[in-house]
Amino acid sequence: MEVFHISKRTALRDIQELEKMGLALYTENGRGGGYRILPQNFLIPIHISHKELAAIFYALKALEKIVTTPFDYYYPAIIPKLQSNLTPEQAQTVEQTLAVIDYYNVSAINSPTFLPAVLKAILDEAVVTIHYTQHQDKWLTLQFYDLFYREGVWFSHGYQVETKTWAIFRCDYIQSLSIKEDRKGKTRDNLKLSLEEHERQFRSIPFRCRLTPFGKELFHKNHYEDMSLTEENQQIFLDGYYNPKELHYLTHYLIEFGKHIYVESPKELQAAYLQELDEIRNHYPSS
Repeated sequence: MEVFHISKRTALRDIQELEKMGLALYTENGRGGGYRILPQNFLIPIHISHKELAAIFYALKALEKIVTTPFDYYYPAIIPKLQSNLTPEQAQTVEQTLAVIDYYNVSAINSPTFLPAVLKAILDEAVVTIHYTQHQDKWLTLQFYDLFYREGVWFSHGYQVETKTWAIFRCDYIQSLSIKEDRKGKTRDNLKLSLEEHERQFRSIPFRCRLTPFGKELFHKNHYEDMSLTEENQQIFLDGYYNPKELHYLTHYLIEFGKHIYVESPKELQAAYLQELDEIRNHYPSS
């Protein structure tokens, strides 16, 4: 107040503005007390607007649906820590925003035990041995490439060292995992090239389906990375490739489109699709 010749009210208002800008302040009470600035060398100089702050809290709220993540941490526990460092105005903005928006998605079906271990193995480019029980009880030696979350399930592409083949593994069926300390894994660049080559060779059968406008909307809500949409002569087509081993899974996926899809080719896929429809219809007694 003495240096700048301002009132106490103006000084307090200026301090509030500095807090809004992200300056880290704390108070000391008693004789000689006042506002102090935290040591800045330990802080990341990031200035976040009220809208950006609300977006961060919304993202954390949305992650509650997943429940289990590779980071071995409970996301709702982060929110109170962040809230304790907000100014009253920031806290009010976040509270008002989260009160009127929500996020609905598929919650995790099961809670995989070894997600953090899988992530560590990926980052360390390590070979692991797992006990896997999805279709049969077996032990496998492999190297994980990635982690991805889809429809309530965590998956990983894994390179099987003994057979030199690729497969997709459901992480909730991993019963145990140990690092092979005596075995060096491939680099991520080499794994990426190997996986891309596998994808080109594994899925070699092209398919095409015709969609309605609502079918197009369903596609955007749920589709796989090797599928695409094309529009020709005012018609919408779903194009992609599959492996014969995936015929059952692809048929199951296409059934979800209901009456908003027509399987054009190949005949093998069309026949499998119609057979699936017949099996559904046979669940109901004939009139």
